[in-house]
Parts: sequence; structure tokens; C-alpha cells
Amino acid sequence: MYWKSIMICCKNNYIINDPSDYFDYLQLLEYFYKDLYNTHYICPEDLHKQHQHYLKKKNKIQKEKEFEILKSEIKKNEKSYKKKISPYMKLSFVQNNIHIEPIKTVKQLFNESSILNHCAFINEYYKKSGIILFSAKINNEILETIEYSLKEKKVIQARGLNNKIS
Repeated sequence: MYWKSIMICCKNNYIINDPSDYFDYLQLLEYFYKDLYNTHYICPEDLHKQHQHYLKKKNKIQKEKEFEILKSEIKKNEKSYKKKISPYMKLSFVQNNIHIEPIKTVKQLFNESSILNHCAFINEYYKKSGIILFSAKINNEILETIEYSLKEKKVIQARGLNNKIS
């Protein structure tokens, strides 16, 4: 598939130390419609650096595509979540610099889950019945997400950064 590019490398005395990485790099170039016969692209001075450059670009595009899918998922579930949470919207607990209030939207849960790197959004806690999700903040900085059972009237779990207890 890349035979012509390999021949150009040979002609230019370009040494490929790691063929696996090199072919990954060529696939990235192909993804971005770069000229696979141009020595500027196929014979980079620093293969690793260029590989990482295009990999980051592709990852960014992939994340944007995934985010578009997530946005439609958020939008689809927002109405039912707001209906579920509406009786508790004005609930707020404040003591000193600690502020705890319900998570008011699915988008807010998505953002909080992303910041804290936990699974409350991905595992669709916003769809669980009989619970309220709270956001705990100190000085307006998100500390943890709290799952509260309305039936048992107790905190089921509270998770902070990287799903740890803060």
C-alpha cells in the first residue's frame, strides 16, 4: 500500500527504525490528505514528534465527533431529568465556604463528570429513579458529586476527583 513512499524513503536514505510507528504515521498523513510522495511529509526529521502532532490533531477531531453524539444524548435526556429534579431545584446547603446543591441539568452532570473524571454521566445516573444528584463545592470549585437516596434518606455515595472520596 505504501510501497512508493518506502521507495522514496530509500532513495533519500531515510532510515525507518520502527516500521510499526512509521506505518501508523503514514496512515495519519493519509487521514489528513497529505501527499504521501512528498519527502517533507514522509521523511520527517523527528518521526515521533510528527507522529504525535498528527495523532493529537486526529484525537481532537475524534473527541469533537464524540462530543456531538454526547450533545444529542444530553439534549434527549434533559427534559425528563429537569422534570425529575424540579421539586428540588431550589434546595441548597451552605456552611462556611461549602455549598451543596442539586445538579440541575444533564449537561452540568456531564461537565462535572469530566472535571472530576468519574462515571456519573457515562453510567447515566441522571436516569436513576429515587435519587438526587448533588454537586459539592468549596469556594465555588467542584469538590465531589453526591448521590442521595430519597427512599433511604441517606447518601449512597460521594465521589471526588478520579472517583475517589474527597
